[in-house]
Amino acid sequence: MKNLLYPFLFLLLANNVQPTEKPFYDQLTANRSINPGEYFTYKVHYGFVSGGLVVMTIDPEIHLVNERPCYKIDVTGESTGLLYLFLKMKNHFGSYLDTETLIPQYFYRNIHEGTYRKNEKVNFDHKKKVVIVEQLDDTGSQVISKDEFSISDNVQDIVSIWYVLRNLDFSKVRAGDILCTPVFFDDVLYENFKTKFLRREVIKTKLGPVKTLVLAPLVPFNSTGKSIFAGENSVELFLSDDENKIPIKIKIKLLIGAVEIDLISCKGLKYALAIKKTKKVN
Repeated sequence: MKNLLYPFLFLLLANNVQPTEKPFYDQLTANRSINPGEYFTYKVHYGFVSGGLVVMTIDPEIHLVNERPCYKIDVTGESTGLLYLFLKMKNHFGSYLDTETLIPQYFYRNIHEGTYRKNEKVNFDHKKKVVIVEQLDDTGSQVISKDEFSISDNVQDIVSIWYVLRNLDFSKVRAGDILCTPVFFDDVLYENFKTKFLRREVIKTKLGPVKTLVLAPLVPFNSTGKSIFAGENSVELFLSDDENKIPIKIKIKLLIGAVEIDLISCKGLKYALAIKKTKKVN
């Protein structure tokens, strides 16, 4: 049951036309979407059962990390309702994202789920193409291990990848195309993490009907060749089909039912959200 916030973060991750694979950075534009001061709140639920809240924020101030200007991005998640009775969870993920190159300079996570604890700091050295990973004790005050790993150019962490997605030029992407990028997570470099672009769709939300871009991270099977997810495209990510491209919804289809993560409030956007106007009936 541990690491329940991971699907929200990693899973960040056709027509008759033959799909093609496209590196993220071939579709990347200069930052047009990310806005300091953003504050998004999401509700996690399984059917009618509420399970938690997720909050994504960007600090209003620009921070200097590794001598680079960075956005400070935080993602927190906690269990609520019935889930809280069975599992007390409070997780915190963070990334310092370079404002110019849109690659992470620093990543951290603090996982508290029941009796399970994990506190980690990851420092990216893009010049040397390595990351330094420090594991801390349960209090987060003392380093208990330190390791170095090789990385690729333009590597992302599981928080920063969301914000790179928001700056991709989807006018050049066709249904069925696969977007690729290297991702470093949990001491592993995923050289070619893939996300398929599925379609455009208007969905109902608490904020009104929203135009969205629908993507499906290609979820690998585990070592037994099985998956808890329900087949192909079992995880769908809905980004607003506008200049913001914020996550509106995530739907994770399980073998029985589905977990959904829905945007319930947002502020600090750079542009108006793509709410579809409906006709009034007299």
